[in-house]
Amino acid sequence: MLPNIPNHITFTFLAAVAYAYVLFVRASKKNTVFRFGTLFWLMLTGIAALLGFFMVTDTLPPRTPLLIAPTFVMMIVAFSTTRGRAFIDALDAKSLVWLSLVRIPVEICLYWLFLAGQVPEIMTFNGLNWDIIAGVTAPLVVYFYFIKKRMTKSLFLAWNVMGLVLLTSIIVIATLSVPSPFQQFGFEQPNIGILQFPIVWLPSFVAPLVYFSHFVLIRRVMRREVNVDSKAK
Repeated sequence: MLPNIPNHITFTFLAAVAYAYVLFVRASKKNTVFRFGTLFWLMLTGIAALLGFFMVTDTLPPRTPLLIAPTFVMMIVAFSTTRGRAFIDALDAKSLVWLSLVRIPVEICLYWLFLAGQVPEIMTFNGLNWDIIAGVTAPLVVYFYFIKKRMTKSLFLAWNVMGLVLLTSIIVIATLSVPSPFQQFGFEQPNIGILQFPIVWLPSFVAPLVYFSHFVLIRRVMRREVNVDSKAK
């Protein structure tokens, strides 16, 4: 099935995905498992989307959770195993904050997708999606926390909690806007954009990666391991 996503959205979103991938590879110090495991996951979900697998929305159980569940299972494994925690503790904190910049082009793409009739307005910054706030404030956090050293750990923690709340909100709205027996929003213009290539990588890769980054940073702060030089003790 050929995607019905306008070219300017496709190219912008692919650039955002590339940014997120390269930045996290850098944060992980080129971890081999992450690099190749992620490429395999992107290929798998991308091919499934191109074949129209996720566009079939009348099945029970619905197929949309298959985009989200595997990555969240991997997050749980990372936080609950010795090897996973070692990976987490080796991540560069400053790069994880810079990762939130990806939210800006993503939010722009979601607005364009609304104009193209692919997602409901409620999923944009004109609706109830204010996740872009975390994106535009990320450079300020890097500057004042890591460079100028004037942001307190409490404020840094609050920024990460805010980022989680904003991201959780849009994930719930987007999930409940997909055509399914559980749909609650966007009945006039449902969320079909994220079921197509390449936007399918938003719920299956970009959003979970940002989510994971916030949890890593919160863990570091709670354990008092994030210094102003972004290195764990």
